[in-house]
This record gives sequence, C-alpha cells and structure tokens, in this order.
Amino acid sequence: MMQSRYPATTREENQMEVYSEEEIQLLEGSDDVEQGMFLAITQNEREAFLQAVKERYRPRILHPLAEKYLLDTVSIKNLDGPMEFNGFGAACLQLYSYDDMWKVGPKDRFIPGVPIAYVWGINYGRRYYKLVLSFETGGVISLPFEEYPDRGREIAERIGYPDNASIEQFWSSLEDAYSLFKVDQLLSFQASLSEFENSEGYDSLDKVEPEQLIRAAAAAFDRSFSELKELAGHPSFSFLPMDEGVLARLAEEEK
Repeated sequence: MMQSRYPATTREENQMEVYSEEEIQLLEGSDDVEQGMFLAITQNEREAFLQAVKERYRPRILHPLAEKYLLDTVSIKNLDGPMEFNGFGAACLQLYSYDDMWKVGPKDRFIPGVPIAYVWGINYGRRYYKLVLSFETGGVISLPFEEYPDRGREIAERIGYPDNASIEQFWSSLEDAYSLFKVDQLLSFQASLSEFENSEGYDSLDKVEPEQLIRAAAAAFDRSFSELKELAGHPSFSFLPMDEGVLARLAEEEK
C-alpha cells in the first residue's frame, strides 16, 4: 500500500481538507497518475489525468459517476460530514491488489477502484468498515473490512474462479453481492449531514440523532423506510447505526 509523502494539508473555511500549493507542486514529475493530477489541478487537463487512472487501475470502463468523483475531488483529501470520506486526492494513496483486499486474485494487479470512506463503529460493535468505489459502475462495495477475505473466497468458490471464471467476473460478482448504492448517493448522504464533523480518522455517525440519520439515509439512497428496514441486516448497509425501534416506527408511519 502506498503511503503519503506529502506535507501537512490545508483546510478551507468549511473544514474540507484540500491540497496546499506545496503539495500540488510535489505532484509534478511524479508517477503518471500524480502527474495527471497536477495537470488536472493546474491546467484543467482532464483527459491526461483520466487516462492515467485507467492505465493504473485497469477498469474495463470508467463509469460517468466514477469519472465525476475523480474530477470533482482530485485536489480534495477529506470531505465534510460524519464519515471519514476521502476525495481522490487521498484515495489515490491507498493502492490495493486483489490479493491485498480479498486474499483472492493476483498480487500484482490493482483492484479497479479505491477505498473512499471509512466507518470505525466505535459505539456500535467496534467494527471497521471500508467502502470501496468501483470505477467500472460507480457503485460502492460496503462491508466490514475483516469480512473482505471470507466474502471474496465465497464469491470465488461460487463462480469457480480462477479455473472457470475471470478476475473481471470475480469483481462483477462482488459488486452484485455487496454494492447496493452509487457513489453520488453516498456523497449526498455525507453532504446532508455535513454539520457532523469527522476528525483524526474517526467518524461521527453515532453522534447523529437516530431519526435524522435514518431520514438522511432514506433520502440519499432513494429507499423507503420499509426498504431500509429490510436492508438493515444486509452487510452493505450495516455501516449505518440505524436504531431498530425508530426505523420500525417510521416504516409503520409511511404505510
């Protein structure tokens, strides 16, 4: 995994963590993606940046939602809101091969995506969630991080990877099973609760009033309260500390 070699970041008035001028200059002359970031930030050269991303991560396609995230957050490290939510300015520093993340697949090929959000679950089970953007679909794979290897092995066994299925089929199967929302929806959820600030690597989802959190989730993920109630036990929604009693009441009231 690549570690940051940049100096301390700066924060705008709204606390969004962004690249400083010094950090931007350090991008120039680095590897292809960082050089592309430099050109995108300083000269609005978008195509060179996107091409470098495609060459590093090798997605079959670059989905418009993923492309928008890349371009909108190329100089952003942390977005306002309750989750630790990285822009590509920080997400690009986290490089995972298939073997790193899933203990399945090649050790020398990066997954076609990046982790973008983290939930530590301090007050609800102490589980660590890593939410991963897929460049191919704009979807977000969401699981407790300690479950990634087991879930990966389950998928590989089910589809017959590597003997009877490709690594691309493995990735698509992971998304089918554990990606229930898109990156724009996750961004909308984060923005709707921007008054709750994450800090020093920890989220503040547990500080959001239960009904406010559930209403924000329903609006952002385009789900009814009844649908959220059904999905509350799904691994991909378990990062949300939704109060069962409040959710049941809201589901009943919407009937």
